[in-house]
Amino acid sequence: MRMDPFYAFAAYPTQTLAEQTVLTLVDAEVDSAMERTRAYRQLAMIDFAKATLVWPAKLGVLRVL
Repeated sequence: MRMDPFYAFAAYPTQTLAEQTVLTLVDAEVDSAMERTRAYRQLAMIDFAKATLVWPAKLGVLRVL
C-alpha cells in the first residue's frame, strides 16, 4: 500500500489554475511538449491520477502565447 499523494504533498504550496495563470513550455516546440506530456501520462507514478488529468484531446486547445 502506498501513501495517498494528496496527503503526502498536502504541505506543498499550490494554487488552482485560473484564466489569468500563465503557463510556459519547457520545450521550444508545441509538438515536442505534447509528446513529452503523452510520455508522462504513460508513467506508472502518473497512472493513479488519470481520472483527474486533462483529457489528451483537450490539450490541443491550450493557447500558446
